[in-house]
Amino acid sequence: MFLDGVRNALSAFEDIELVALCTDGDAVLDSVKKVPVDVAVLDINMPLQNGIALAKIIRNEYSHIKVVFLTMYHPSTLGNEGINNFALGYVLKNSGSQVLYAAIQSAFKGQRYTDPKLKDVLPNEKHEVFPDAIKLSQREKEIIKLIIEGKGSKEIADLLFLSELTISTHRKNINRKLGVSNLATLMIRVRGLDLD
Repeated sequence: MFLDGVRNALSAFEDIELVALCTDGDAVLDSVKKVPVDVAVLDINMPLQNGIALAKIIRNEYSHIKVVFLTMYHPSTLGNEGINNFALGYVLKNSGSQVLYAAIQSAFKGQRYTDPKLKDVLPNEKHEVFPDAIKLSQREKEIIKLIIEGKGSKEIADLLFLSELTISTHRKNINRKLGVSNLATLMIRVRGLDLD
């Protein structure tokens, strides 16, 4: 239903051609390989691969494609590293179609765009830095690296020759130690940590 709303919103603008609607991260990567894309509008919380991981892949492998995040996540829950490094635009889902249109147009021109509701938050918001006291085991660091690569629990379990239940327990411990509750926040928070 949400994708239908995006389609309807963008159909009102004659200078935007919608070339693909994707329900998960793998479908996004498949689409950018097959059809010409100027701007990719990504949700941060997507099945299979989250938006931040996708934006990183797009930046590294399809650098001509500009990224706009369209999400329900307030950036104060994420930090702004993903936004500044991988995306030119950040729009909240409860904003109007004109805001999304402006973000797409700005990104197409290579310019940054921040949802007007977030002008006081981005791009210069300061965030707490995790203390050096956070102690992650080598196994936890190994799992975090695989998560960052976009791998799911089953794939991680297969790679490390562990059960999915063991991986699930490790992930809960990682989230507890880092004070995060979702994958998108984890992706941002671990960037300041030494995982070697």
